[in-house]
Amino acid sequence: MVKIHTQDKLLSLLLSNKREHFSIREISKRIKIDYKTVYLLVQNLIQNKIILSQKAGQTTLCSINLRSFNSDIFRAESLRKEELLKNNNFSALQSYFKEVKNPFFVLLLFGSYASGKARTGSDIDLMLITDDKTIESQIKNQMSLIPLPVHLLSFTAGEFISMLKTTEFNVGQEAFYNNIILFGIEDYYRLIQGV
Repeated sequence: MVKIHTQDKLLSLLLSNKREHFSIREISKRIKIDYKTVYLLVQNLIQNKIILSQKAGQTTLCSINLRSFNSDIFRAESLRKEELLKNNNFSALQSYFKEVKNPFFVLLLFGSYASGKARTGSDIDLMLITDDKTIESQIKNQMSLIPLPVHLLSFTAGEFISMLKTTEFNVGQEAFYNNIILFGIEDYYRLIQGV
């Protein structure tokens, strides 16, 4: 149980910082777990191709493998969402979207709230990814009921993938590198596998 908890903390750190590379010592300090435990766990995650590593001198730098999806990543993503939902505003926000009964959509929180840099007055940036216009309409109807400053962007799966493949930085790439998945964890990872 301790190993799983430590692994979840480690993966959550890497998922929250997808563009960064961390030394094992830095991971150990950030998640407040002893170096030896983190070292052994990192070696296992590298072997299972869940995280990537590269040598920089004597240091091993680690980052999340964005092409990997398994139960470990799913659990870490779920825990990141649960942590976010401890905030009453986000818990209430999610309850509005539970009214949408069709399970085939992805809803991402991105921007300042996903990165933990939100300030008073920051709006809540959401990205909806669906090919179904009915779902898009239902989500937009629920949005009109929300008494919070929410900004929704809606894209088809093809549009989202197209944004990820371009070399110019865009809102799709911002959401890709900095998000918390509110709905559709498995669908999201299936979608980005080919990028």
